[in-house]
Amino acid sequence: MTADKVKKKKKMKTKDKVMLIISIIMIIVAGLALAAVVLMNTGLFSEGDLNASMATKPEISHLTKNFLVCGYDTDNEKKNLSYRRNHMADVIMVVNYDISAKKVNILQIPRDTYIDDKYPTGKTNKINAVTNQSEKKGGGIEGLATVINETFDIPIDYYVTITMDSFRGIVDVLGGIEIDSPTAFTSNEGYKIKKGKQLMSGQIAEAFVRERKNNGGDFGRQRSQRIFLSALMDRLLDASTGELTKMMPTLLGKVTTNLTLAEMLDLAKQAQGLEKSNIVFHSAPGSSGSYKVASGQKLSIYSLNKALMADLLNQYFRPYSDDVPAEELGIIQVFDKVTVEDTQEAMDNIGASSTTSKSSE
Repeated sequence: MTADKVKKKKKMKTKDKVMLIISIIMIIVAGLALAAVVLMNTGLFSEGDLNASMATKPEISHLTKNFLVCGYDTDNEKKNLSYRRNHMADVIMVVNYDISAKKVNILQIPRDTYIDDKYPTGKTNKINAVTNQSEKKGGGIEGLATVINETFDIPIDYYVTITMDSFRGIVDVLGGIEIDSPTAFTSNEGYKIKKGKQLMSGQIAEAFVRERKNNGGDFGRQRSQRIFLSALMDRLLDASTGELTKMMPTLLGKVTTNLTLAEMLDLAKQAQGLEKSNIVFHSAPGSSGSYKVASGQKLSIYSLNKALMADLLNQYFRPYSDDVPAEELGIIQVFDKVTVEDTQEAMDNIGASSTTSKSSE
């Protein structure tokens, strides 16, 4: 074999690996593609389509797309829970991909966010319960997309869901993830998380991401999600092709999306050249507290601040659309105080503020 042929063969392998890495990163971090773009046939992960009325307007759809990314709690083996959940949304993120500017803005929505009682929540008024209701009642992932579309007045083009057990599996396939925890705490499951860098298994990483009671509440939980996703991206970039391939059995049957294979391939191609510094997380501004919901129950909820949310959405999630005033949003604000403001953190420097600005066409 000539030197040129050897060089070409190595180049092709590197290219394949990069495509695979980008694909896996984008499903977990931003929901833009799947590892399946390389390894699987179309329709394998598909579930249902979203209402076309929620999509980005055709005249700007080549410039920007919005994705709903949802992590489901389907674990029925937790002995310390007094009740069982099935498809409760544990992680909810809305991702705006500015295709033209190659920028990604990710809105983290607290699971206890209070929403209008016209939506199906099992009488809790919490956004995370929508996915636990039947599609006939207006629930499921399509129902959650509708809630976000109507509450925030932003389009939802695609969705990607992943179960928390596959989340654990991905971490374990990689031999654990090194995470730098800003605080020490004991999780609800009894795991002791120390302050500083430590190698976490899938179960411990999940506990780190999900804990809120002993980790600064909803804000601490969102901060942990950002730290984990940044660490995961770094680990994936160092992963071998074999490690990435081993993830597929973990993802099989645990991921759903309305993306077609052609759309996955196109998005993975567009994602090439995307820098970590251009992936920015945003916390939803608001505050937590106890509140009597429509059913009469007094529950712990998260109340979004309408004015601050309007500013955030206009600045980062409508890059090519007109601003929408706060009074036109479907946000139900029940607390006036603000304990969490929009904390912007770039993926390449978690903890540092971003200077991302609104794009111009």
